[in-house]
Amino acid sequence: MAGGWSTAVTCRSEGHPRVLIADDEVLLRAGLARLLERAGMEVVAEAGDADEVLQAVVEQRPDVAICDLRIRRMAHADGLRLAIAIRYEHPDTAVTVLTPSWRSYPLEPIGDDAEGVGYLPKQRVADAASFVESVRRVVAGGSASVAA
Repeated sequence: MAGGWSTAVTCRSEGHPRVLIADDEVLLRAGLARLLERAGMEVVAEAGDADEVLQAVVEQRPDVAICDLRIRRMAHADGLRLAIAIRYEHPDTAVTVLTPSWRSYPLEPIGDDAEGVGYLPKQRVADAASFVESVRRVVAGGSASVAA
């Protein structure tokens, strides 16, 4: 159902979610990849700009795309716009946006509702178990945010 909103997010990977990581900071991408792989997830792509991310979504079909809210190498977009584009063009891909602060973000702007959507502060990654659980919840069609 490309080109329309849907909340039919399902993990295609039998308990081992396929993850795409979008962040312009190489060290953060590498750290997230290691953390998620140690938790049994498969990191299928890491990207530092919008073109790489969108190409990887098409080629790798991840269950979830984790996007930094602020990607400096994106001239006409940011992580939120990128997440919206992913959900619109690939509604079976869940999205989690990493934010720079503990501020609460509304979940609805990425789609018709909050299913398969997460907003998590980067500081949340320090609590590995909580971060991994939040990603798994989003992959399963739930939501995750500062308040969740």
